[in-house]
Amino acid sequence: MTVLVIDPFEFSHRQESREGSLPINTLTRLTQEVANTAGVLTWQVQGRAGASKAPRLLLSVTGQLQLACQRCLLPMEFALDTRSTLVLAKDDAEADQLEEVLEDQDVDVVVATPSMDLVELIEDDVLLALPYSQRHATCPGHPDAVQVKNERPDSPFKVLENLKGESDESK
Repeated sequence: MTVLVIDPFEFSHRQESREGSLPINTLTRLTQEVANTAGVLTWQVQGRAGASKAPRLLLSVTGQLQLACQRCLLPMEFALDTRSTLVLAKDDAEADQLEEVLEDQDVDVVVATPSMDLVELIEDDVLLALPYSQRHATCPGHPDAVQVKNERPDSPFKVLENLKGESDESK
């Protein structure tokens, strides 16, 4: 597994930037979630800090993943394109304080350590971006999938009414 360690506070203070690519098959947690481990993820991390703002990392990851459709279990393409802003805190108390001040829901506060593995951070971001239950719009080889999706089951009362009608006819 690739390891790329930075001091996120120093990285942000210096407003450094790094970018690269990671083979999907080197990300052990991600390989358990994908249908095919072939392919590469492209990433970029930028450090930002201002006089009045807490240090932050801007993280973006792009790539094509093969996920298993939860309906037909066949592979399906998933275009990954994440953009995350991570505000850095030194401890839990500071993280709580920053979350109260920040009003932007698109910003995440993370407790950072002086040595942070960017690969783990990238993998975490990718895992959080995966759909909960991915499905094809129409499963290949299953033309009935759309029909089943659009049909509504009978209400329990309708079923009872039909049963009652059948029993009345038999008398």
